[in-house]
Amino acid sequence: MNINKHNYNPYLKRWKTQFSLIAELLDGCIILATEIELNKIIAIAYNHPNENTLFQGNTNENSITRKIIQDGKNRFISNLQLNNKYNKSTEFASGLKCFYGITVNNPSGDIFAALCLYSRVKNNYPDDKIAQIKKLKRIIEDDLKFIEKSDKTPEIIIDPLPEDEIKFKQFFQSSPLGIFYWDTNLTITDCNDKFCEILKSNKAILTGLDLNLLHDKRVLPCIQSALTGVEGEYEGEYNTTTSHESTYVLLKSSPVYNKDNVICGGIGIVEDLSEKKQIQDALKDSELKYKDLVEKINDVIFTLDEEGICTYISPVVTTIIGFLPEEIIGHHLINFVHENYKVRFYDALNSVKTGSTVLIEMKIKDNINRYHWIRTSLRPTEDHNSSFSGIHGVAQDIGETRIAESSLKDSEEQFKLVATHISDIIFEWNPITDDLIWHSNPNIISPSLNNIKTYTGLNQLILIEDRDKINQYWKNALNKLGAWKSEFRLKIDDNNIKHVLGNGIILFKNDIAYKGIGTITDISKEKSLIGNLKQSNEKLELNIAKLNGLLSVIPDMMFVFNKNGTIMDYHTNDSTQLFQEGTFFINRRIDETLPEDISKLTHEKIKRVLETKETNTYNYEITLGDQNRIYESRMVYVNEYQTLAIVRDVTEREHDKLELIKAKEHAEESDRLKSSFLANMSHEIRTPMNGIIGFSELLRAKTLNPEEREYYISVIVNSGRQLLDIINDVLEISKIETGQIELNITAVNINKLILEISEAFSQRIQNYNNTLKIENPLNDDDASIYTDENKLRQILTNLVSNSIKFTQNGTIEIGYKVVNHSYLVFYVEDTGIGIAADEQYKIFERFAQANPQITKTHGGTGLGLSISQSLVELLGGKIWVDSEINKGSKFSFSIPIKYKQPHK
Repeated sequence: MNINKHNYNPYLKRWKTQFSLIAELLDGCIILATEIELNKIIAIAYNHPNENTLFQGNTNENSITRKIIQDGKNRFISNLQLNNKYNKSTEFASGLKCFYGITVNNPSGDIFAALCLYSRVKNNYPDDKIAQIKKLKRIIEDDLKFIEKSDKTPEIIIDPLPEDEIKFKQFFQSSPLGIFYWDTNLTITDCNDKFCEILKSNKAILTGLDLNLLHDKRVLPCIQSALTGVEGEYEGEYNTTTSHESTYVLLKSSPVYNKDNVICGGIGIVEDLSEKKQIQDALKDSELKYKDLVEKINDVIFTLDEEGICTYISPVVTTIIGFLPEEIIGHHLINFVHENYKVRFYDALNSVKTGSTVLIEMKIKDNINRYHWIRTSLRPTEDHNSSFSGIHGVAQDIGETRIAESSLKDSEEQFKLVATHISDIIFEWNPITDDLIWHSNPNIISPSLNNIKTYTGLNQLILIEDRDKINQYWKNALNKLGAWKSEFRLKIDDNNIKHVLGNGIILFKNDIAYKGIGTITDISKEKSLIGNLKQSNEKLELNIAKLNGLLSVIPDMMFVFNKNGTIMDYHTNDSTQLFQEGTFFINRRIDETLPEDISKLTHEKIKRVLETKETNTYNYEITLGDQNRIYESRMVYVNEYQTLAIVRDVTEREHDKLELIKAKEHAEESDRLKSSFLANMSHEIRTPMNGIIGFSELLRAKTLNPEEREYYISVIVNSGRQLLDIINDVLEISKIETGQIELNITAVNINKLILEISEAFSQRIQNYNNTLKIENPLNDDDASIYTDENKLRQILTNLVSNSIKFTQNGTIEIGYKVVNHSYLVFYVEDTGIGIAADEQYKIFERFAQANPQITKTHGGTGLGLSISQSLVELLGGKIWVDSEINKGSKFSFSIPIKYKQPHK
């Protein structure tokens, strides 16, 4: 098919844009493919440059796409990898799992191309997704009709004037982009210096290169498409043929016409995107984290059309009222509103249609006809003509909020207690009086913050470049647009600026903003680390570039070999880099001077370079004295009898790379621990608080009998104890981190201690139908040791509590053994659920449990074993575990019989 008959290129760009948008919506890939000549399929439009390589420009007689173009029959193939009928097709070989292709016709009714939707992940597409492709087909066919009506004769290229030719040559050579030309035989006819720089090669090698012989074929479809009259595009990794380097490039190609308007070759523009790709990858990681965070919010996002019919609602609605999104979309939301609030909701919709933003609270029913309190914010949306087009809404489940507001005063003291033991600074702001109250120690960031008593005073410390942004966030929060979170800078004094992460939320009572809550976290170290990493990376790249330039003139070491491997000559600026004395090398074979493995490798490289005349780069290691040194050698062709090896020491560069990797891993681990802490505390504190608040409300009922009242009180007491345990764990781990733990060494009777712990847990053990065993090998008179009794009691209590939690209808044994008259090994053994071998290393990490499912089933902060490990080490011992799934666990720890103060 001659697709050069009309000028489709402007529309190809437009189609690619549409493909990108629709492909993201459908979670798949889209291409528009045509047969440029018999059995050769090419993608002329696609959703991403990487997708234009599906057919690679090779023979495609077994292509499903080709059959669609040939016979005009649409095809929809699900589970393609399981379909033996198509197991020889190009699409099968490319790993596609689902494929849907339809024909696109030109205005004459002839087949122009095939429009294909496919996925390498999904095995099927629902009907509504396929309908989008049919709509896209109609758009393309309408464009084709317009092209036929308005097609213009391609502009004939006029020979440039001498002055224009000089300007063109100057632009060609000084362009910041790589430019190259090729003829109809796919041979490079010219290129600029930037093109050589990007490919890390030279013009003498590149000019005259046959592009059909490229090692990396991924760019060929883009280059070949120019000879058919179609602009091509490729973005991705490319392995160069002439320099054996790998880089990330953006290649765009266009046809070149002669005076007779006949294609005489192609022009390509190449941009090096390696650095941009690294930045994009980092941004992508950040975006994934951000997306994951956004999808976990509890607010329901929805849209309504002009009549109030729901057109979209987020999946979180199911967790609130039980209805699936598809059960709500297409229905008027008033159908779900309680009778007492329908008039109010109807009036709210009318107010939004006039341009107002409305916030209302009302009750809506769920899928079992129960009603829930929600707070809904409604805002108008406009079309491109600034006319009302619908409503955007955000709904929040405020059932718990209403209960929580009545109990807020009781929880504030507990909140303050926790706030004083975390690294974030928490503050409270009164937007009416502008008063500012610190709920934690502001000295963490700067002592000068102690003197700040108003938000206006704090605002003056915000760097002026960031001040308007933060003020706007608070303004949005006061307008009920939700919480905010952002980085900004604080000016501590004239010479000290700190990077901080802040967030805030406004609390309302009777639609009046009465309190703002916010936090400030010092992230200066994180910012500094990122800056240092970037600076180190830039410095490393600069050093490598300088070394490459220097070695081309005065290399560190040079060796001339003949074809038999005899060293004819050498040069070095530092004789200590040589494996042997310099004079020992001359006129000797490498077999006599180098280790056997390096000698064999060098022979292979000499032979290969003499045969191919191409430069070959390789690395090897040699031990010099007591050090292992890494060398990079570049073997270069000199003539048919000799080669030249340019050798440099790259040991420090390799070590620097390892240090950068370690620093990055350390930063990621710090971020993971902080996220783990916030996630655990949010869940664990909320659970007992809900119990306290909920059953406190139930106590207000006047119809309660004494048994019910006693039960409610017991729930509140147990929840309070659970919350106290959580706070104690947080305080304990905080003391351990800050080195505030002090030991009180006294004589401790361990038999008595174990008996007391057993009696304390006797009721819980009976509740789980467990049997308790005690192993005391020493007599009571001989069972005294010198250690900290409270710390030992805390360790054993944690271990016994864990065993009870994970054991039912089983046995729990507590005991100890004497080792070498110097140490005691305590143990707590159970017949509970056990811990898998590949997960046992996690259990002593803070905020971690062996399996995420354990948190959902049994609860816990994940701090108990971490605290126990720290306390055991403070007492001069160590802790370990032996466990097997479904057979139980045995936690053991050793401590000295007589505690010895460690040397400082």
